[in-house]
Amino acid sequence: MKTPEKPPSWPSELRTFVKTNDLPKMLQDSELSGIIKESQRKYLYWEELRHRYPNPSHPHKSIWAIIKLFRVQQYKSIVIGGRVFNYFLTESAQEKLRYADSHAGQIIGSESPRDKFQGGERKRYLINSLMEEAIASSQLEGAMTTRKVAKEMLRTKREPRSKNELMIYNNYQTIKYIKDLFETSNAGDSKLTSSLILSLHKLITKGTLKNPRAEGKFRGTDDIIVRDDANEVEYVPPPHNQVPTLVNDLCDFVNAPALPFIHPLIKAIILHFLVGYIHPFEDGNGRAARALFYWFCLKSGYWPFEFMPISRIIKKAPAKYARAFLFTEYDDLDMNYFIEFNLDAIKQAIVELGAYLKKKQKEKNEALQLMTKLAKDLNLRQSLILKDLVEEPEKALSIKETSAKYNVTYQTARTDLLELSKKGYLGLHKKRKQFVFYKSDKFDEKIRTDKN
Repeated sequence: MKTPEKPPSWPSELRTFVKTNDLPKMLQDSELSGIIKESQRKYLYWEELRHRYPNPSHPHKSIWAIIKLFRVQQYKSIVIGGRVFNYFLTESAQEKLRYADSHAGQIIGSESPRDKFQGGERKRYLINSLMEEAIASSQLEGAMTTRKVAKEMLRTKREPRSKNELMIYNNYQTIKYIKDLFETSNAGDSKLTSSLILSLHKLITKGTLKNPRAEGKFRGTDDIIVRDDANEVEYVPPPHNQVPTLVNDLCDFVNAPALPFIHPLIKAIILHFLVGYIHPFEDGNGRAARALFYWFCLKSGYWPFEFMPISRIIKKAPAKYARAFLFTEYDDLDMNYFIEFNLDAIKQAIVELGAYLKKKQKEKNEALQLMTKLAKDLNLRQSLILKDLVEEPEKALSIKETSAKYNVTYQTARTDLLELSKKGYLGLHKKRKQFVFYKSDKFDEKIRTDKN
């Protein structure tokens, strides 16, 4: 990723512009007013402004200075370790927040996760989402393994075979740990502390760092520098001796009372950004930041986020994600760039969740129809297993994976698979003393015969 160009100093440019121009009159210019409105609606960065409008009637620096004037007048500020971070809610941000608030719960279908998702069905949806989040968040940090292999590892509960798999395994365990925190305690009473941040980092990095002693410890060095693909310096984090103070201030901000009000999702995104900015660890900062974002969403009552792997959306545009950080760092610590990017990701995650649930409901209905047409004594799980084999004929099934996928005991999964084998749908062989089931030679014939 190419490092973005830093914006020019706008206050001096604005003073020069105002001295030589009638600013109120200039703002009536249709081209200039159109550029200003567009820059607010899409929250254009300096580089984006120049590329979108290559030949405006006024110098780019002058236009940028006017845009900054409008933005600065709307800023709300947060002070962390003496540094002033800025943001305000654009119309676009407000629209996305409204969408998130009104659609997330509606897609699930109720105010309570236990009303719509009951028993094994809810757990299957949840487990799949937690896996997707763990895999994508780790891949964003360089875990080199495929989604298919990673899911197979998590579903079958096999031991990780590499550092890459261990990163994903740790991420999965950390997200499960966060979810379980709110299953057993009052979410609203949970506080962000340095100890919690360190414990999450230790969980998420166990066995994956070059320096094992750095697990669950704030960095004790200033050698941690973020570089681009050309090995150019992109970002230098604050000195390591400032990290404890910065983290304490961050905790105070997160734990502060609701007044003045900050929308919970905005606060979660700011938390995500600030962990990346402070860079409190030698490694694993991105994974820790996204885990804390998840923690705060659940703390704030946004339980549908259990079912929305935001990192999977971010992974589709990793360069934009990185640039959103840098835009903020380069432009007066204006967090709107990062906020807008993440609100887009949240909206897309909600859309994908709705599509996913619709697809799963359709599959369930098809499976029920198939079950009705097939043998009378075929249960729903067995019907779903057969449907999977219709879609993936080469798929191999283990008892352990089936148990995890359908959230049933090992014995129940074993019974389901052996019965399907006995009825002629599945073949089986032993591999390392374990049964492996597969589509039998008579499978297609059985399906056609039993349907009729």
